[in-house]
Amino acid sequence: MEATSKCHDVIVVGGGPAGSLTAYHLAKAGLEVAILDAKRFPRDKPCGGGVQQRASQRIPFDWKSVVRGAMDAVEFSFGFEQRFRKTSPQPLVYSVLRTEFDELLLQAAIGAGAELSAGERVLSVGYESPDVVVVQTDRRGLRARFVVGADGANSMVGKNLNARGNFFWQVALYSEIPDRHVNGAASENSRMRIDWGSLPSGYAWVFPKHGSVNVGVGCPVAIGRYLRPYLSAFLQKEKILKPGAESNLRFSGHQLPTLTGRTKLATGRILLVGDAAGLVDPFTGDGISQACHSAEVAADTLVRNWDASDPVPAIYSERVWSEIGSDLLWARRLLSYAVSFPHLIYRLVRGNDSIWQAFCGVLMGEVSFKAFKKKVLGPLEVFWMPIQYFVESYEARKLADPGLLRKLFLEQAGHSGTPFDAGIISAS
Repeated sequence: MEATSKCHDVIVVGGGPAGSLTAYHLAKAGLEVAILDAKRFPRDKPCGGGVQQRASQRIPFDWKSVVRGAMDAVEFSFGFEQRFRKTSPQPLVYSVLRTEFDELLLQAAIGAGAELSAGERVLSVGYESPDVVVVQTDRRGLRARFVVGADGANSMVGKNLNARGNFFWQVALYSEIPDRHVNGAASENSRMRIDWGSLPSGYAWVFPKHGSVNVGVGCPVAIGRYLRPYLSAFLQKEKILKPGAESNLRFSGHQLPTLTGRTKLATGRILLVGDAAGLVDPFTGDGISQACHSAEVAADTLVRNWDASDPVPAIYSERVWSEIGSDLLWARRLLSYAVSFPHLIYRLVRGNDSIWQAFCGVLMGEVSFKAFKKKVLGPLEVFWMPIQYFVESYEARKLADPGLLRKLFLEQAGHSGTPFDAGIISAS
């Protein structure tokens, strides 16, 4: 199958938030952009459906028509017990249905001039010449000056740059539960529910929305087999569901990659954005904020350097590491700290208002994870290096001990079911 003679300026592979916003910015700048996606829209996307304020600030048009809840309060628990509530003077997270949110962003890109080809699966990406990239799909071949990989955690484009071991992987399992199955108290639209400490790493959530409630759990891949019993125990403890409702629920899973020092973000005429680049916040599991940010960086880098002799991959990679990646590495270190000292984190969030306000600042895009880490450590900040060495090694041992995991889970979750097989969770 030969490539068509026409050469696009940019082909964006993937029509989710990262791809749609990249295409939007590029098309607004006057470039000829094609979006390819294997799915037809509107389509469902495994996700909690929480859009943090820091993401909202990077969407350059009105998108609030798809908001189904604005959450300014969080009710926390530790191992299902010791509940407490924290509030913010303004919304921290907006709840959405990804079918509606992604469709709105995609239509904005089309409205800006991008061309969409849906239901077209990319098979490979290669080079016709040093200046032309060829994208082979299940229908045809396409040519472009640049290709942006926005095709998610299982990125076909990203396989040209990274092996799976170049990322830190977590997994999540969730269900979008219609209101008809939900007890009334669970659908308070301004309040999130977060439980942690039931597993050594990870948390459970409830994101209420007009018309539904999103309930899910997430953790590192190493303990992914415990997600299903954890979710079941969480549903029972919370009394979210009406009697007999759980058998009617549909559960979906997805994988969450976070970059490491080995991750490559760009090469030649290929750039990666969003989940394809491993830009998932490992501490909160948020990928939409970094999807929006990296889309902005990718488009701006291409537009500014379109006719320049400077190497685009180096410029883009440097900007992403500076603006996004370095802080995700701090978030990863903070996650190790939380795994090693979970009770301390619980007490700090519950009893220290300045730490809660700093965490709100993270969700608002006003405070970095590096600054938040300093706030958490306080005077112990001067001992960060030996603390870091300890928490990283302790985290690895803790997540590798199946006996400890099962004992911890059974004691705290009060569940005696068979551990969930993580292999059931498929990449999205």
